Amino acid sequence: MEWRDVVGWEGLYKVSDQGDIWSVRNEMVLKPMHRKEQYFRVCLSRMGWRVTIPVHEIVAKAFIGPKPKGLEICHNNGNGFDNAKTNIRYDTHVNNCMDAVSYGTHSHGERHGRSKLTKAQVLEIRASTKSGKDLAIQYDVSRSLVSLIRNQKLWRV
Repeated sequence: MEWRDVVGWEGLYKVSDQGDIWSVRNEMVLKPMHRKEQYFRVCLSRMGWRVTIPVHEIVAKAFIGPKPKGLEICHNNGNGFDNAKTNIRYDTHVNNCMDAVSYGTHSHGERHGRSKLTKAQVLEIRASTKSGKDLAIQYDVSRSLVSLIRNQKLWRV
Protein backbone atom coordinates (compact mmCIF):
# COMPACT_ATOMS: atom_id res chain seq x y z
CA MET A 1 0.00 0.00 0.00
CA GLU A 2 1.31 3.45 -0.92
CA TRP A 3 0.66 6.52 1.25
CA ARG A 4 0.91 10.16 0.16
CA ASP A 5 0.19 13.50 1.81
CA VAL A 6 -3.34 14.81 1.36
CA VAL A 7 -2.95 17.80 -0.97
CA GLY A 8 -3.47 21.00 1.02
CA TRP A 9 -3.23 19.11 4.32
CA GLU A 10 0.43 18.07 4.20
CA GLY A 11 1.79 16.88 7.54
CA LEU A 12 -1.72 16.44 8.98
CA TYR A 13 -3.30 13.70 6.84
CA LYS A 14 -2.15 10.99 4.45
CA VAL A 15 -4.12 9.05 1.85
CA SER A 16 -3.47 5.52 0.65
CA ASP A 17 -3.78 4.24 -2.90
CA GLN A 18 -6.73 2.17 -1.57
CA GLY A 19 -8.66 5.25 -0.38
CA ASP A 20 -7.87 5.16 3.36
CA ILE A 21 -7.26 8.49 5.11
CA TRP A 22 -4.72 8.55 7.98
CA SER A 23 -4.70 11.25 10.65
CA VAL A 24 -1.06 11.92 11.50
CA ARG A 25 -2.02 13.80 14.68
CA ASN A 26 -4.35 11.09 16.03
CA GLU A 27 -2.43 8.16 14.52
CA MET A 28 -5.54 6.49 13.17
CA VAL A 29 -7.41 5.79 9.95
CA LEU A 30 -10.46 8.03 9.66
CA LYS A 31 -13.84 6.37 9.37
CA PRO A 32 -15.52 7.63 6.21
CA MET A 33 -19.14 8.69 6.42
CA HIS A 34 -22.01 8.91 3.99
CA ARG A 35 -25.65 9.81 4.22
CA LYS A 36 -27.82 9.49 1.17
CA GLU A 37 -24.94 10.32 -1.14
CA GLN A 38 -23.25 7.58 -3.06
CA TYR A 39 -19.76 8.66 -1.98
CA PHE A 40 -17.67 8.33 1.16
CA ARG A 41 -16.59 11.60 2.80
CA VAL A 42 -14.16 12.42 5.59
CA CYS A 43 -13.97 15.43 7.89
CA LEU A 44 -10.53 17.05 8.00
CA SER A 45 -9.65 19.70 10.58
CA ARG A 46 -6.88 22.07 11.59
CA MET A 47 -6.83 24.90 14.12
CA GLY A 48 -10.60 24.68 14.70
CA TRP A 49 -11.42 24.78 10.98
CA ARG A 50 -13.23 21.71 9.61
CA VAL A 51 -14.11 20.67 6.09
CA THR A 52 -15.83 17.57 4.72
CA ILE A 53 -14.33 16.26 1.49
CA PRO A 54 -15.27 13.27 -0.70
CA VAL A 55 -12.59 10.58 -0.43
CA HIS A 56 -12.40 10.13 -4.21
CA GLU A 57 -11.35 13.80 -4.55
CA ILE A 58 -8.54 13.30 -2.04
CA VAL A 59 -7.29 10.16 -3.79
CA ALA A 60 -7.49 11.74 -7.25
CA LYS A 61 -5.52 14.84 -6.24
CA ALA A 62 -2.82 12.79 -4.53
CA PHE A 63 -2.40 10.01 -7.10
CA ILE A 64 -3.61 11.41 -10.43
CA GLY A 65 -2.89 15.11 -9.97
CA PRO A 66 -4.95 18.29 -10.25
CA LYS A 67 -8.32 17.93 -11.96
CA PRO A 68 -8.24 19.41 -15.46
CA LYS A 69 -10.85 22.07 -16.15
CA GLY A 70 -14.11 20.63 -17.49
CA LEU A 71 -13.49 17.09 -16.25
CA GLU A 72 -14.94 15.15 -13.31
CA ILE A 73 -13.86 12.22 -11.21
CA CYS A 74 -15.29 8.93 -12.47
CA HIS A 75 -15.37 5.51 -10.80
CA ASN A 76 -14.29 2.87 -13.33
CA ASN A 77 -16.41 0.07 -11.85
CA GLY A 78 -19.50 2.19 -11.09
CA ASN A 79 -19.05 1.76 -7.32
CA GLY A 80 -18.81 5.20 -5.73
CA PHE A 81 -17.54 3.64 -2.50
CA ASP A 82 -14.50 2.04 -4.16
CA ASN A 83 -11.91 4.81 -3.97
CA ALA A 84 -8.79 2.85 -4.91
CA LYS A 85 -6.54 4.84 -7.25
CA THR A 86 -6.99 2.10 -9.87
CA ASN A 87 -10.76 2.69 -9.83
CA ILE A 88 -10.85 6.45 -10.43
CA ARG A 89 -10.04 8.66 -13.39
CA TYR A 90 -10.74 12.12 -14.76
CA ASP A 91 -13.20 12.16 -17.64
CA THR A 92 -16.00 14.23 -19.19
CA HIS A 93 -19.47 14.60 -17.70
CA VAL A 94 -20.95 12.80 -20.70
CA ASN A 95 -18.69 9.77 -20.19
CA ASN A 96 -19.45 9.79 -16.45
CA CYS A 97 -23.18 9.73 -17.21
CA MET A 98 -22.72 6.95 -19.75
CA ASP A 99 -20.85 4.96 -17.09
CA ALA A 100 -23.79 5.45 -14.71
CA VAL A 101 -26.23 4.17 -17.34
CA SER A 102 -24.08 1.13 -18.16
CA TYR A 103 -23.66 0.24 -14.46
CA GLY A 104 -27.32 0.82 -13.62
CA THR A 105 -26.58 3.61 -11.14
CA HIS A 106 -28.19 6.40 -13.20
CA SER A 107 -31.07 8.06 -11.34
CA HIS A 108 -34.09 7.67 -13.57
CA GLY A 109 -37.66 6.51 -13.22
CA GLU A 110 -38.89 6.21 -9.66
CA ARG A 111 -35.29 6.33 -8.36
CA HIS A 112 -34.97 9.92 -9.56
CA GLY A 113 -35.18 12.35 -6.63
CA ARG A 114 -37.98 14.42 -8.18
CA SER A 115 -40.09 11.56 -9.49
CA LYS A 116 -43.72 11.74 -8.46
CA LEU A 117 -44.76 8.42 -9.98
CA THR A 118 -43.82 4.79 -9.57
CA LYS A 119 -43.29 2.36 -12.44
CA ALA A 120 -46.63 0.73 -11.57
CA GLN A 121 -48.44 4.08 -11.80
CA VAL A 122 -46.85 4.79 -15.19
CA LEU A 123 -48.07 1.43 -16.48
CA GLU A 124 -51.56 2.21 -15.10
CA ILE A 125 -51.57 5.56 -16.93
CA ARG A 126 -50.59 3.90 -20.20
CA ALA A 127 -53.26 1.22 -19.84
CA SER A 128 -56.02 3.59 -18.73
CA THR A 129 -58.84 4.78 -20.98
CA LYS A 130 -59.50 7.81 -18.74
CA SER A 131 -58.86 11.29 -20.07
CA GLY A 132 -55.50 12.96 -19.56
CA LYS A 133 -57.20 15.53 -17.34
CA ASP A 134 -58.72 12.86 -15.08
CA LEU A 135 -55.41 10.99 -14.81
CA ALA A 136 -53.55 14.21 -14.01
CA ILE A 137 -55.97 14.86 -11.15
CA GLN A 138 -55.82 11.25 -9.95
CA TYR A 139 -52.00 11.15 -9.82
CA ASP A 140 -51.49 14.84 -8.94
CA VAL A 141 -49.38 15.56 -12.01
CA SER A 142 -49.77 17.82 -15.04
CA ARG A 143 -51.76 16.86 -18.12
CA SER A 144 -48.63 17.38 -20.21
CA LEU A 145 -46.79 14.79 -18.08
CA VAL A 146 -49.61 12.31 -18.63
CA SER A 147 -49.39 12.97 -22.37
CA LEU A 148 -45.61 12.51 -22.41
CA ILE A 149 -45.95 9.22 -20.53
CA ARG A 150 -48.71 7.95 -22.83
CA ASN A 151 -46.68 8.87 -25.92
CA GLN A 152 -43.61 7.18 -24.41
CA LYS A 153 -41.56 10.39 -24.49
CA LEU A 154 -40.90 9.88 -20.77
CA TRP A 155 -40.61 6.76 -18.65
CA ARG A 156 -39.23 4.04 -20.86
CA VAL A 157 -40.39 0.85 -19.09
